[in-house]
Amino acid sequence: MLIHTFVLEDDPNRIEWFQKQFGESMVHTDDVLEAIEILKNSTFDLIFLDHDLGGGAYMRGENGDGIDLVEWMAKEESHVDVPIIIHSLNKPGADNMMAALKDTHSRVARVDFVTLRYRLGVGAHQILSAIEKTDAEMEKRSGDGISDKI
Repeated sequence: MLIHTFVLEDDPNRIEWFQKQFGESMVHTDDVLEAIEILKNSTFDLIFLDHDLGGGAYMRGENGDGIDLVEWMAKEESHVDVPIIIHSLNKPGADNMMAALKDTHSRVARVDFVTLRYRLGVGAHQILSAIEKTDAEMEKRSGDGISDKI
């Protein structure tokens, strides 16, 4: 099963890791304006987003950074049912991205890249399975008044 995946990332080593995980089913950019065009015209099974897109920590990209993309996604209600993983190591930036999506996107999680790559040690199918399991558990609990957000 191919998992059609979108990745917003500017670090070449991370991009290589994502390519190993998802292969040809991955679409990638490091540009917010290009990301918006891609998301307008494509559907995905899984989305990974970084915050800092300027080539280094806490550096803004030429056309913005991850917060600009998620603000657009929230405003346009783009890909609201798709699992989104914010993998930025910039905790304040990642927290702002989470906050921007909280009212419109129910399947958002923050898993920093170090944890994603080294501690979890999982591939694409395991990531999607974990998200689906969490969704099923939350759906089961929703009748008990427990929040349905990840």
